This record gives sequence, C-alpha cells and structure tokens, in this order.
Amino acid sequence: RLNIIDTAKMKELSKQFKESKVAKQMAEVKANNEAIDNISIADEPVFNWKDYEHNDVGFAEMVADYWGDAFVCAAEGGSREFALLDPETKRYQYLHKDRAMRVVYEATYIRLKAERERLTALKENLLKKANQDQISPEENARLDSLEDEIKYLTKLINKTGTTSCHRAVLAQMHAIPGKEFTMADFDSKKNIIGLGKGETLEIRARDFIIRETVPEDRITMSTAAGYEPGATHPAFDKYLNTFLPDEELRRFTQKCLGYSLVSGNPHKLLFIFHGESDTDQTPVSYTH
Repeated sequence: RLNIIDTAKMKELSKQFKESKVAKQMAEVKANNEAIDNISIADEPVFNWKDYEHNDVGFAEMVADYWGDAFVCAAEGGSREFALLDPETKRYQYLHKDRAMRVVYEATYIRLKAERERLTALKENLLKKANQDQISPEENARLDSLEDEIKYLTKLINKTGTTSCHRAVLAQMHAIPGKEFTMADFDSKKNIIGLGKGETLEIRARDFIIRETVPEDRITMSTAAGYEPGATHPAFDKYLNTFLPDEELRRFTQKCLGYSLVSGNPHKLLFIFHGESDTDQTPVSYTH
C-alpha cells in the first residue's frame, strides 16, 4: 500500500510545521518585540539569508539546507516526486507537488519574514536609543543599513510567497546534490521492517533488534504497530485454530506470513495457498 499523503495528513504536518524551529524563532522575535530593549546588533539572524543567491536556485538551496534529509525528490517525478519525513513516525510520506509547495514556503517565506520582524524590532530599538542619545557608533552604522535590508527582505518575502516561485524552486530541487533519489531507493533495504512509534525491526543473521528508525532507512511503508514479544490475540488465534487445525501447518503458515514482511524475497520463495473452496485461502493471502 502506497503511503500517499492526504489532505488530513497534510493539515497534521502543517500543525507540526507551526511547532518547528522557525516558529519557535518567530515566537522569540515576538517576545523580543514586547521587550524591545533586549534586541541588539549582536543577536544572530534567524538564518544567514545573505549567503544564498536570491533566485530560484538560491531558494532551492535554502530549502535543501533547512530540511536536510527530511525532504527529498525522486527522479521519476509524477505523484511521488517528493517525499517528506514524518517527524513522529520517522517514515517518508510522498507529497504531491501542490502540497510540496508548503515545504518551500516553510523554508523560505516564513524564515525571511521572521528575519524581517527581527530587523524591524532592532531598528525600533536603535531609533529609541538614538532619540535618547544613547546609541553607539557601531549601532548608528547598523541603523543606517537596516532600512535597505528591511526593504530588500520585503521584496524577497513577496517573491517567495507566490505559487509560481514555489513551483520553480521545486523544479530546481532535482539539481541540488544529494537531494534526488529514485523510487528504488525507498523500501529497498533488505531485512528491515518498519514498525509503529518510529521504530524499525532489523533482522540479523541469528537474531533481530528493535531500533529507532533513521532517515537512511528510506522507509515509506510500515506495520503501524509496535513489536510485542509473545503477543497474542483471541480473534487471530480462533481464526488459525478454525481454518488451520493442524499445529505443524499452522506454525508453517505463520512463518510464511512473517517472511512476507521482509523485502527482497532473499530466499526466493513462492507461497501458493491451495485447498477446497471456502477454506479461507483468500483471506490468508490478503493478510500475506
């Protein structure tokens, strides 16, 4: 089952966006605006926006640096052209291009706007000092350059807030080193199974481990359930006892079902469920 991100999930991710580091930075800027004397020329910018070219390529680099491995694109394009790492499940979720624009918006428009708010607050603080004859030569020199910076940031904000800019930036993402993958790079690692709660089951030579999922796993599919040693379920046990009363056959069937979770079919096996009509081969194959 392909894990294509839907509208409800996008709203959920958008909510998570609001809790991102940029949102926290903007909240800090707002708090500083309420206590404007705390802002000084020594404060760090929201991000070093001057380090980028202010064109589609530069904006794409902003996106790449901000999201890192959490946002990647596939060479094949189509409905699975972009994938975003869900911070909760640690799974990549495919994004349609129109929804991937939110990723660009977060990395460019929101951060540039936060920086403009910071500089505006700094300007007000320096003006206050100037009116009170308390401004230093360094602060006075910084004040002279702030107006032009704020105007230029406003220009960039207006540009990065448009759909046409977002689409152009997404097109440039494929040219960013390390950003482009093929569909074969996802769900292709052998001997790992995605579990719920951001965990991965890794099958080794003679045992297995449960570990935290990492972006390098490139997982988009998972069981959505955690691993519980010795877990049973009355309904499942009843089903097996009813349609597979032979204990040896039942045990072998469970092994087949477990093996089907491992990608790549390492032992080159083909399972064929056969028997008389209405003996539940079809439900077993669906479970498989």
